[in-house]
Amino acid sequence: MKSPAFHSHVLLARWLPVLSVALLPVLMLACKGGGDDDSGSDPLSCMLNTSFDAPSHATGTVTLQTYSNPCGALNLNVTFTGISNIFTVGFDATYPSGTFSFIGYTEGPLLKQGSPSTPPYFSVTETSPGRIAVFVSRFSPDGSVDVTGETFLLTLRFRAVMIGQGPITFDLSTTPVQEQVLDENGALVPATFVNGSNAARVF
Repeated sequence: MKSPAFHSHVLLARWLPVLSVALLPVLMLACKGGGDDDSGSDPLSCMLNTSFDAPSHATGTVTLQTYSNPCGALNLNVTFTGISNIFTVGFDATYPSGTFSFIGYTEGPLLKQGSPSTPPYFSVTETSPGRIAVFVSRFSPDGSVDVTGETFLLTLRFRAVMIGQGPITFDLSTTPVQEQVLDENGALVPATFVNGSNAARVF
């Protein structure tokens, strides 16, 4: 006579394929992750990889550059190259919401130069699925800052949710947010927000 343990193993082997199919949607949702943790510590997130085609960045430009892409995450720096008299920055960016979710941002060093007496103001809001509006500024009497080489304003953090691809780009139209850099007097600073293909992939 077969032992109870033997029958348990037979049942497990019979039902394992069915359970695997049933649990697949749950596993995909788990890969989406949660909260603001983009460390990639969730082993399920490591089932998905990400990549980003960053544009070239020349003097006088603002671009999105890859900072890191740990398991199931994509972190992009808003990088300033060779721009002076930076006090206030506004822009909006779009991303493929069916492929990525926006999970937050991290403040960069650009507006913190010189140890300002008042911490810079950061407003980063997902105004609709696939669109992020950004407004950041220093406060008087702290003056403007310069970038002689390159540094970054902030890091936008995304989590992969589905295999696919699409661009993550600055929306260069005049609405809803005008891409611009202002000095401490509110005057427009010469700066060009540049997109390349900006193709972001989950695979």
